[in-house]
Amino acid sequence: MQISCPSCKNPVMFEDINHKKRIAKCASCHEVFRFSEDDLTTTNSSHKANELDTPDAQETKEESHTKAPPRSADPSQEPALFALPSGVTLQRDEQQLRIHWRWYTPVAYLMVFIGIAWNVSLLSMIWKTFSGDFIAEVVPCFFLVFGFGLIYAGIVFLVNETTISVQHKTLSIRHTPLPWSGNRTFSVDDLEQFFCKQHICRKKRETSVGYGLYAISRNGKQIEILNGIEDPEKVWFIERILEEHLGIADQRVFGEYKG
Repeated sequence: MQISCPSCKNPVMFEDINHKKRIAKCASCHEVFRFSEDDLTTTNSSHKANELDTPDAQETKEESHTKAPPRSADPSQEPALFALPSGVTLQRDEQQLRIHWRWYTPVAYLMVFIGIAWNVSLLSMIWKTFSGDFIAEVVPCFFLVFGFGLIYAGIVFLVNETTISVQHKTLSIRHTPLPWSGNRTFSVDDLEQFFCKQHICRKKRETSVGYGLYAISRNGKQIEILNGIEDPEKVWFIERILEEHLGIADQRVFGEYKG
């Protein structure tokens, strides 16, 4: 390697260069200056060999080997990286943790439309066939429940949100603003491990798959934390964040879903 003096432009002798501290001294004008990697130019193989033999270069090489992080020979043994799932927001500090996402799905509009069309058709039929017999009219009215239920579910999937929070030794799951099943509260001291579980529902013509977050309590019981999630990566993300925040070492659980 060769360096030129910025003042007199003369080449600097190899023995006047400190490669570790990136400082050089010109023998012609006696100027001391700093240089960078970009200032180095390759000359010949003999200079390369001499540079590698200097104590400073050997020390730099040893430091680079010491600072290099060890990598596992088996990539499967390295920890997996989890990106923030789409639509999920995360807020956390040493005192609290908050995971939040909306339920919004365009399919909900179709649910509301079908529910309204169903009830309008049914009410029209009941009105046209009304005979004054109350008992005879009660049975068709029960079918209105399906329509109202479909309308309500559609509105829920348009406006509802889920918030998972950990604060004051308490883990809470809240579905708001419209009432929906699944609101739960747990003491974090009773939870030893989190894991993902797959649910497969088979019908005559179709099969649906869902995922849930579960926990193992201190007495060995399996506790449902969250269910009805379509994307397993969202469950894995919540599992990892909860375990990190609560200081729980991840362990394999029999029956868990790993993909």
